[in-house]
Amino acid sequence: MFFTLLGFAQVSFEKDTTEMIYVDKDVFDYSAKNAIVNNSRNADDTVFIWYRTESIPTGWETAICEDELCHPTSTSTNEFSVGHGKTFDFKFNFYPYGVKDCGSGDIVLVSKMNPSNRDSFHAAICTFDPTASVEEVSTKISIYPNPAKDYIVVNTGNNDEIRVAIYDILGNKYLEETTFSGRRLNIASLNSGVYILKTIGNNTQTKVFNKL
Repeated sequence: MFFTLLGFAQVSFEKDTTEMIYVDKDVFDYSAKNAIVNNSRNADDTVFIWYRTESIPTGWETAICEDELCHPTSTSTNEFSVGHGKTFDFKFNFYPYGVKDCGSGDIVLVSKMNPSNRDSFHAAICTFDPTASVEEVSTKISIYPNPAKDYIVVNTGNNDEIRVAIYDILGNKYLEETTFSGRRLNIASLNSGVYILKTIGNNTQTKVFNKL
């Protein structure tokens, strides 16, 4: 989960994150579909603001869609209404335009009346060349422990050397170094929070982890 939810009824996404999705780079778009449910205790709490952050490759575009109204990459925030007890369709669209790479985005949803009433949604995809081997497409990285305190271990399923970088959800880079699959990566100096690890090279992938 990207943000800890408060222990009472509130506005929320039906799901907090999606697993990394692999799609053909020539697919026009991929939609990470979700829904917003307004179970706020206050029946007047119906106006919300979403904030977008994303990390996408050069050449990609995205759109945030509230039902049929879509906002391009240039729109980082918007205000809208969801009736009390109502559900509202929501999508994070990725447009790779033939570029092979990985990208991700996060939406934070905040009540205008009560800013502590909030939730978030994380979505990510990697695009691949349809002529690539099955092994290249299906290879995935994993991180453990997660949540982590002093270190993480990045596992690719082999002993290859890998170059990794760690970013916060606003896109600020905190670390970049070369390591090997299965070797510990020191993260003790990072503040508590949510981070994104990205592998650098021919098989670029991203993975989210929590630092305690």
